[in-house]
Amino acid sequence: MKLAILGLAVVLALVGLSASAHANLLSNPGFETNSFTSVSTPFDTSISTDIWGRTTSVFRSADARTGNFSLEVSQASNESNKGFEQIVTVGNGTNGTFTIYHKQVSSSSVFKAYLRYLDSNRTLITSFSKTFTVGLTASWASVSVTGTKPGGAAFAQVIIVTNSSGVAKGRFDDASYTES
Repeated sequence: MKLAILGLAVVLALVGLSASAHANLLSNPGFETNSFTSVSTPFDTSISTDIWGRTTSVFRSADARTGNFSLEVSQASNESNKGFEQIVTVGNGTNGTFTIYHKQVSSSSVFKAYLRYLDSNRTLITSFSKTFTVGLTASWASVSVTGTKPGGAAFAQVIIVTNSSGVAKGRFDDASYTES
C-alpha cells in the first residue's frame, strides 16, 4: 500500500513538471486587456517585464481568433519597423518556442517573428527568427520560432515586426512562449 501511494506521488510530481515545462509564460497572450506600453522600436529591451510593448500603428481589434480582441499592425506607406514585443523571465527549460496566430487584414504582408534571449542586463545573447507572410489565407494560421536557450539567459524577448518599409497589415492573437 505504501509503495502504491509513493508510486502515485511520483507520477503526480512528473505530470506537474511536464505541465509546468509547457506553460505559457507570456502575460495577456490574447490581448484581452488593454495594458500596453509605447515603444519607439519593437526591439526595446528597457520595457517592463510581462507587459506588451507596441509601436504606433498597432492597436487592438475586435476580430479575434479566441476571446474578444486581437492585435492589429497597420503600417502606412511612409513607415517601417512597426510591431509589438514582450519580455519575460525565462523558466528552467532548455528550448523555447514562440508561437502566434496571424490573419490577413486587407492584402498580404511580410512580417518577422523573433525569439531573442537576453542576459540579466538585458543585453542580447542570441536571436532566432522566422519571416512569414500574413495573407496567404483569410483564416487564422500560426507561425512558430524555436531556439535553444543559451547559458546566462535571464529573459526571453518575443517580437513581431514588419519585415519591410511600406504598407503592411496583419492581425495577431493567442501568443505563447513555452519551454521544454
